[in-house]
Amino acid sequence: MGNAPVGNMPLGTALPPRAPVPPAAGRSPQPTAAQRPQPTEKRPRRLWKRSRRVGGWSSLFLGVTAAFGGLGAAALLWLGSLPPPIDCRDISPLSADIERLQCAREAAHSGDESDLLAGLALVESWSPGHPLYNEAQQLVSDWSGAILRMAEQKFEQSDLDGAIALARKIPADSPAYPQAQEAIAAWQKEWSQGETIYDTAVQALRDRDWNLASEQILALGNIQNDYWRVRRVDELTQKVLAEKTAWQAFDSAQKLFDEGALTDPDKLGEAIALVQQIDPKSYAWADAKASLEQWTQSLLEIGLSRWQAGDKEGAIAIAQHIPADLITNPIAQDLIRYSQAHELASQSPSTWEPSWQQVIDLMEALAAIRQIQPDSPFYAEAQANRADWEAQLKDLQQLQMASFTASLGQRATFDLAIAQASQISGDRPVASRPKR
Repeated sequence: MGNAPVGNMPLGTALPPRAPVPPAAGRSPQPTAAQRPQPTEKRPRRLWKRSRRVGGWSSLFLGVTAAFGGLGAAALLWLGSLPPPIDCRDISPLSADIERLQCAREAAHSGDESDLLAGLALVESWSPGHPLYNEAQQLVSDWSGAILRMAEQKFEQSDLDGAIALARKIPADSPAYPQAQEAIAAWQKEWSQGETIYDTAVQALRDRDWNLASEQILALGNIQNDYWRVRRVDELTQKVLAEKTAWQAFDSAQKLFDEGALTDPDKLGEAIALVQQIDPKSYAWADAKASLEQWTQSLLEIGLSRWQAGDKEGAIAIAQHIPADLITNPIAQDLIRYSQAHELASQSPSTWEPSWQQVIDLMEALAAIRQIQPDSPFYAEAQANRADWEAQLKDLQQLQMASFTASLGQRATFDLAIAQASQISGDRPVASRPKR
């Protein structure tokens, strides 16, 4: 419609503000637009903030949940990608150091000496720059302590060389190394002290100085090591008693010889018997053996002279006192063999029933005289006795068979036993034995 003039107002003139309409009687005046309360945005803003707060917590919760879920998934993936456990049975010098160290640690739990030494050898060349050096040093300390305790046990078991050799395998950079060196020095000193005391006691026994030997026994008892304090003390005590006994036997034998054994073969034989009781391991044996050889030769000469004089019984009696292991003369050996055979074959039975011991004695007697050669002066006599002894042995075996048959307890077996025993000739020694 355009801008038509209003009244007489030219176009473009602004309208004056409208005068307020007075309120009607009895009604409150209406507020103007400026006076009306403007719509507030306070309440909508509070709702927006609350919704923003709730939405933020939800987002945070969802984020945390998602993060934990991601971590769980990552952990599962990591566990699934872990390498397999170490198989120490397949370990080799080419394996990683950490694997070899782990296997050495597990093996050392056994406490076995070889496992502990293998562990020490593994880390011995590792320098401080090695990534596993600090961990290895703690293990070296533990392993070295165990090795030193084993070495101490070896020393207590009298294995000085083994103890020292084991202790010396402890590495120089181990905390136990100084202690090991001190232990080695102490062991060597203590061992040397024990050897000195023992050697002094031995020399005292050789010199028959019983008081000095007894003093050394007391000195050994003061050493801390059980090997010297117990074992060697007991050994030395027994040695002193054995030496005293040996020298007493030799002194008694020497006294018999000095009383005229050369004219009395029985007394000489008694002296020889006393010397034979002396332990060859004793220090007295050296002197006793020299006298024994001399006295044996004298007794042998007496026996041979009696045989040549026709006193065969006297010669045999003398030869029975002669130690066969000290005789090297063939004729003298034949005399001893014949006398021993004669002694075995002359054993008198206690009953008419033969024993196995009688059979064995006769068999040994025959074996002895069979060694006498034809050129021996005792050969003819030995062959004559051999025939008699073989017949006796046959009769004994026959009589044993008869005795066994009779033990069956039947009438027929008794008759058979009588028939067997009757085969023994009446002029045989077995047939003339007394009956029960």
